[in-house]
Amino acid sequence: MHLAIACSMRLGEITGLRWQFVSFGDVENSFEDAVLQIDAQLQRIRKDTYEIMLRKQDQIKFVFPAYKADTNTMLVLKTLKTKSSERVVWIPPTTASILWELKKRQEELKSVLEDEYQDYDLVIAQDNGRPFEGSNISEMFNRLIEGSSLPKVEFHSLRHLSTTVKLLISKGDVKSVQGETGHSQAKMVVDTYAHILDQNRRTMAKKFEKSFYGGSNDERASESSLEQVIAQCLKNPESLEILRNLLAVKPA
Repeated sequence: MHLAIACSMRLGEITGLRWQFVSFGDVENSFEDAVLQIDAQLQRIRKDTYEIMLRKQDQIKFVFPAYKADTNTMLVLKTLKTKSSERVVWIPPTTASILWELKKRQEELKSVLEDEYQDYDLVIAQDNGRPFEGSNISEMFNRLIEGSSLPKVEFHSLRHLSTTVKLLISKGDVKSVQGETGHSQAKMVVDTYAHILDQNRRTMAKKFEKSFYGGSNDERASESSLEQVIAQCLKNPESLEILRNLLAVKPA
């Protein structure tokens, strides 16, 4: 959840993230300059699709061993859909700290399980090292929501929240946000989050009134907190509080 919100990652990018592409920066100084590189995604595909993809260079990076021999699908690590999706994202210190603790826990599991641990270098992995699929994450996410007595929210909503917050923080800097989210075109960000940009433009008009015309009625209106603005922008006004509550839930 933190990777989706703080780093604007898609679910397949999260499950396909490997430790070799995570740099913790200055650990002694609150993980300053911690970054991660997004270069692949985890996906389950049909075997006949795999044969087609083999003809296209660099599409399949790795094929995970199958649990069952009679299945007609396979789990693979593949290249991202577009080159713009390949990106470097700076990790907020809180998220970097969570990843640091996760890595230490994985190292402990490796030392206990030894050869039984299947090490694929995955950041998000099961206790035996095997990958989590997107469907697994979605199921756990839904159980967490139900167990916390929270209204239904899709996992992909976390990425939408991330984009919304970053547009607000950056005052509508679409190109910077596009670099964070990996959208193929800035126009996609503009079209999808036009309501956020409109909010920034309304605020700008109020600030212009004060600075140019000397008006004073805008101060109270323009001092809304970030949470209030986000709540107005999201289609579901309860989403922000729901998602923040989810991040605060301690795993059982």
